Amino acid sequence: MRMLGGSFGMVSGQVSSGKVLQPFKVGNMSATMDYYISVSGNRQDGFQDNSQQARERINANIGLQLGNHQEIRAYFLQANVAERIPGSLTNQQLFSNRQQPGGQSPSGTPPFFACKLNNQVCNYGRYYTLQRIGIAYHNEFAPNQYFEIIPYFSNQFVDHPIFQTIRQENNNVGGEFRYVNSNSLFGQNNSFVMGFQPRYGNQRQRRFVNINGSIRAMTQNYTAKTTYFGMYAEDAFDATKDFTIVIGGRWDYTGRQATVDNFGPAGSPFNPNTPSTPTGTNRPLQHFDAFSPKIGFVYRTTSTSQLYFNASRAYEAPLNLELLSSVNANGTSNRGFLNLDAQRAWQLELGHRGTSADKRYTWDVTVYNLEMQKEILASIINNQGTFQNANGTRHTGVEAGGGMVLGKGLFAQGGAGREDSVQTRVAYTWSRFKFTDDVRAGGGVGPNVLIAKDGNTVAGAPEHSLNVEARYDHPAGWWIAPNVEWSLSGFYTDYSNTIKNPSYALINVRSGWHIDEHWTLFAEGRNLTNKTYAGAVVVNDQFNRFAHPGLGISAFGGVEYKF
Repeated sequence: MRMLGGSFGMVSGQVSSGKVLQPFKVGNMSATMDYYISVSGNRQDGFQDNSQQARERINANIGLQLGNHQEIRAYFLQANVAERIPGSLTNQQLFSNRQQPGGQSPSGTPPFFACKLNNQVCNYGRYYTLQRIGIAYHNEFAPNQYFEIIPYFSNQFVDHPIFQTIRQENNNVGGEFRYVNSNSLFGQNNSFVMGFQPRYGNQRQRRFVNINGSIRAMTQNYTAKTTYFGMYAEDAFDATKDFTIVIGGRWDYTGRQATVDNFGPAGSPFNPNTPSTPTGTNRPLQHFDAFSPKIGFVYRTTSTSQLYFNASRAYEAPLNLELLSSVNANGTSNRGFLNLDAQRAWQLELGHRGTSADKRYTWDVTVYNLEMQKEILASIINNQGTFQNANGTRHTGVEAGGGMVLGKGLFAQGGAGREDSVQTRVAYTWSRFKFTDDVRAGGGVGPNVLIAKDGNTVAGAPEHSLNVEARYDHPAGWWIAPNVEWSLSGFYTDYSNTIKNPSYALINVRSGWHIDEHWTLFAEGRNLTNKTYAGAVVVNDQFNRFAHPGLGISAFGGVEYKF
């Protein structure tokens, strides 16, 4: 049992239980059953106006092991989520009153939708229920070989009042078949895995004019069907006792088709009460598929460290949300699917990770580069949010993390397990994301509008970020860990690179006390200097409302009981 409470009306709780039952017989086979169930819920008023949340979740599984080689496990998930959407702020709004509701257009901006005030007045929110059931069957049918069959079904209903009110139902059925063989090859260790992943989705969505949270005339009604197949295979072969070669690949296919009924006046700001009339039906169909190879290696430099390398292709088809946006890249109105291509990339990764022989030092450092083609961008065309492809972008970066035991036995000297310790952890990322070609689109001001210039930064991520934590542990069971989160440089929030999210540094502290094998207390203080900052941003907002305010000074504490 776990309870948590704190600032801004935060209350959270969880009760979970699991058990392995006594063995029994099924025919001539011995059998064992086990179960796990977790019930959790939380609510909060939120830091920003119109950011209330409430969530309940049940997560359970039950397993049956037959003999030593078979297992059947059933899974169940039920989630209920209700959350208001506070909306993002301009820089000026952020620093004048960071708790105000966002979404309000700056003065003088002509409204486009029927609800043109802030998110609180327009009752922006997202409310959904989700059910998911699945079964996993595992069979070790031969020495060092097994297969798994994992079917599932999910259903989700969403009520989503935003610029228009969206009512959506999603049904998905799919699964995976996986085969694994770990028999040796040419006298060396070898592991081979292959699998097949089918999925079918049926999505129905209706959109209505939103007038201060009230549903009015229908603007769109569509049904979208998605068929997906994925096949993959990978082999890891120990060429020597210290050098493993990894080679593999996967094929992905996505087919999307829809029936889209459009209506007018689609939320006219001049007369939003005008009833809808059908303006046409479209039945778009698109297919996306690609093969993505992979090759890499792992070299064990010592018994506790390894050098690793990976070269692979990445591929992602556009989503229904992207395909069904309102405006094409050439500025014309979309009546079916946008003319979007799948995004793909060649990616290289080289790194080293490990632990020192005395376990005093740990580290993991990775350098990567992604050469992307047709990256899908959130764009603004004809003053409307939509999506388009970029010609080329380059994502280069470094991810580095590590820890060090600074000392032991500072104030409590009792030998191994009975002495205190001080250790530190550091995580650093460097992200250099650039456009490698101009991005242009159509629009009301001309057919060749520059969206992003070759060499501009792809907006949305800080170039440098650092997280440092020091932790003191006492043998009596209590510990304290102050930490600093530092976004070292401001970063652009638009592709034209004119607006920046300012840099910031936060001071936090975590602590806990393991009283005994049953009871644990824990607490956390965040943003102790009450810094005003945007911890997350909206990219390319047409009114420069990019800032999602981070929490002000806050404190949380709780208790956990195990039995």
